Amino acid sequence: MFYARKRHCADAAILAGFSPEEAERTGEELISSGAVRRMVARAGKRQAGLDTVRAGLERLAFGRANDAAKLVFCEEMPEQNTLARLDLYNVSEMKRVKGGGVEIKLFDRQKALEKLLELESEQDGHTAAESFFKALRENSPETENAGEPADGVL
Repeated sequence: MFYARKRHCADAAILAGFSPEEAERTGEELISSGAVRRMVARAGKRQAGLDTVRAGLERLAFGRANDAAKLVFCEEMPEQNTLARLDLYNVSEMKRVKGGGVEIKLFDRQKALEKLLELESEQDGHTAAESFFKALRENSPETENAGEPADGVL
């Protein structure tokens, strides 16, 4: 779904295999179709979801744990308004232990990095597959339909 990524009809049509001369007109015609608009909306939602997941994983992998450490080493329980301002995003578990101490567990940074790598590899795989199928279409002997994109590529 090139349009979902680019948000520009002509660029998406060119990426989908249309000639630059016909890209603007064809892209606008296709995006005016209700079915194409629904496909673009679904692809956009999926991309937004992936962006949210990526941002969360990046925050776990690269975020600071200073506020968690501050909480562990403070002598007294901080006031409610102080607690509300602490960045505890990387905290996976927190409990009071016998003897008055506090135990805080943080999310595993290495696992977050591994998940980020998986997500990037999956995205690269989709891009590589799209490029592969585009190359196959361009080099197929049936080029009479070269001006028509395959289902779902715009």
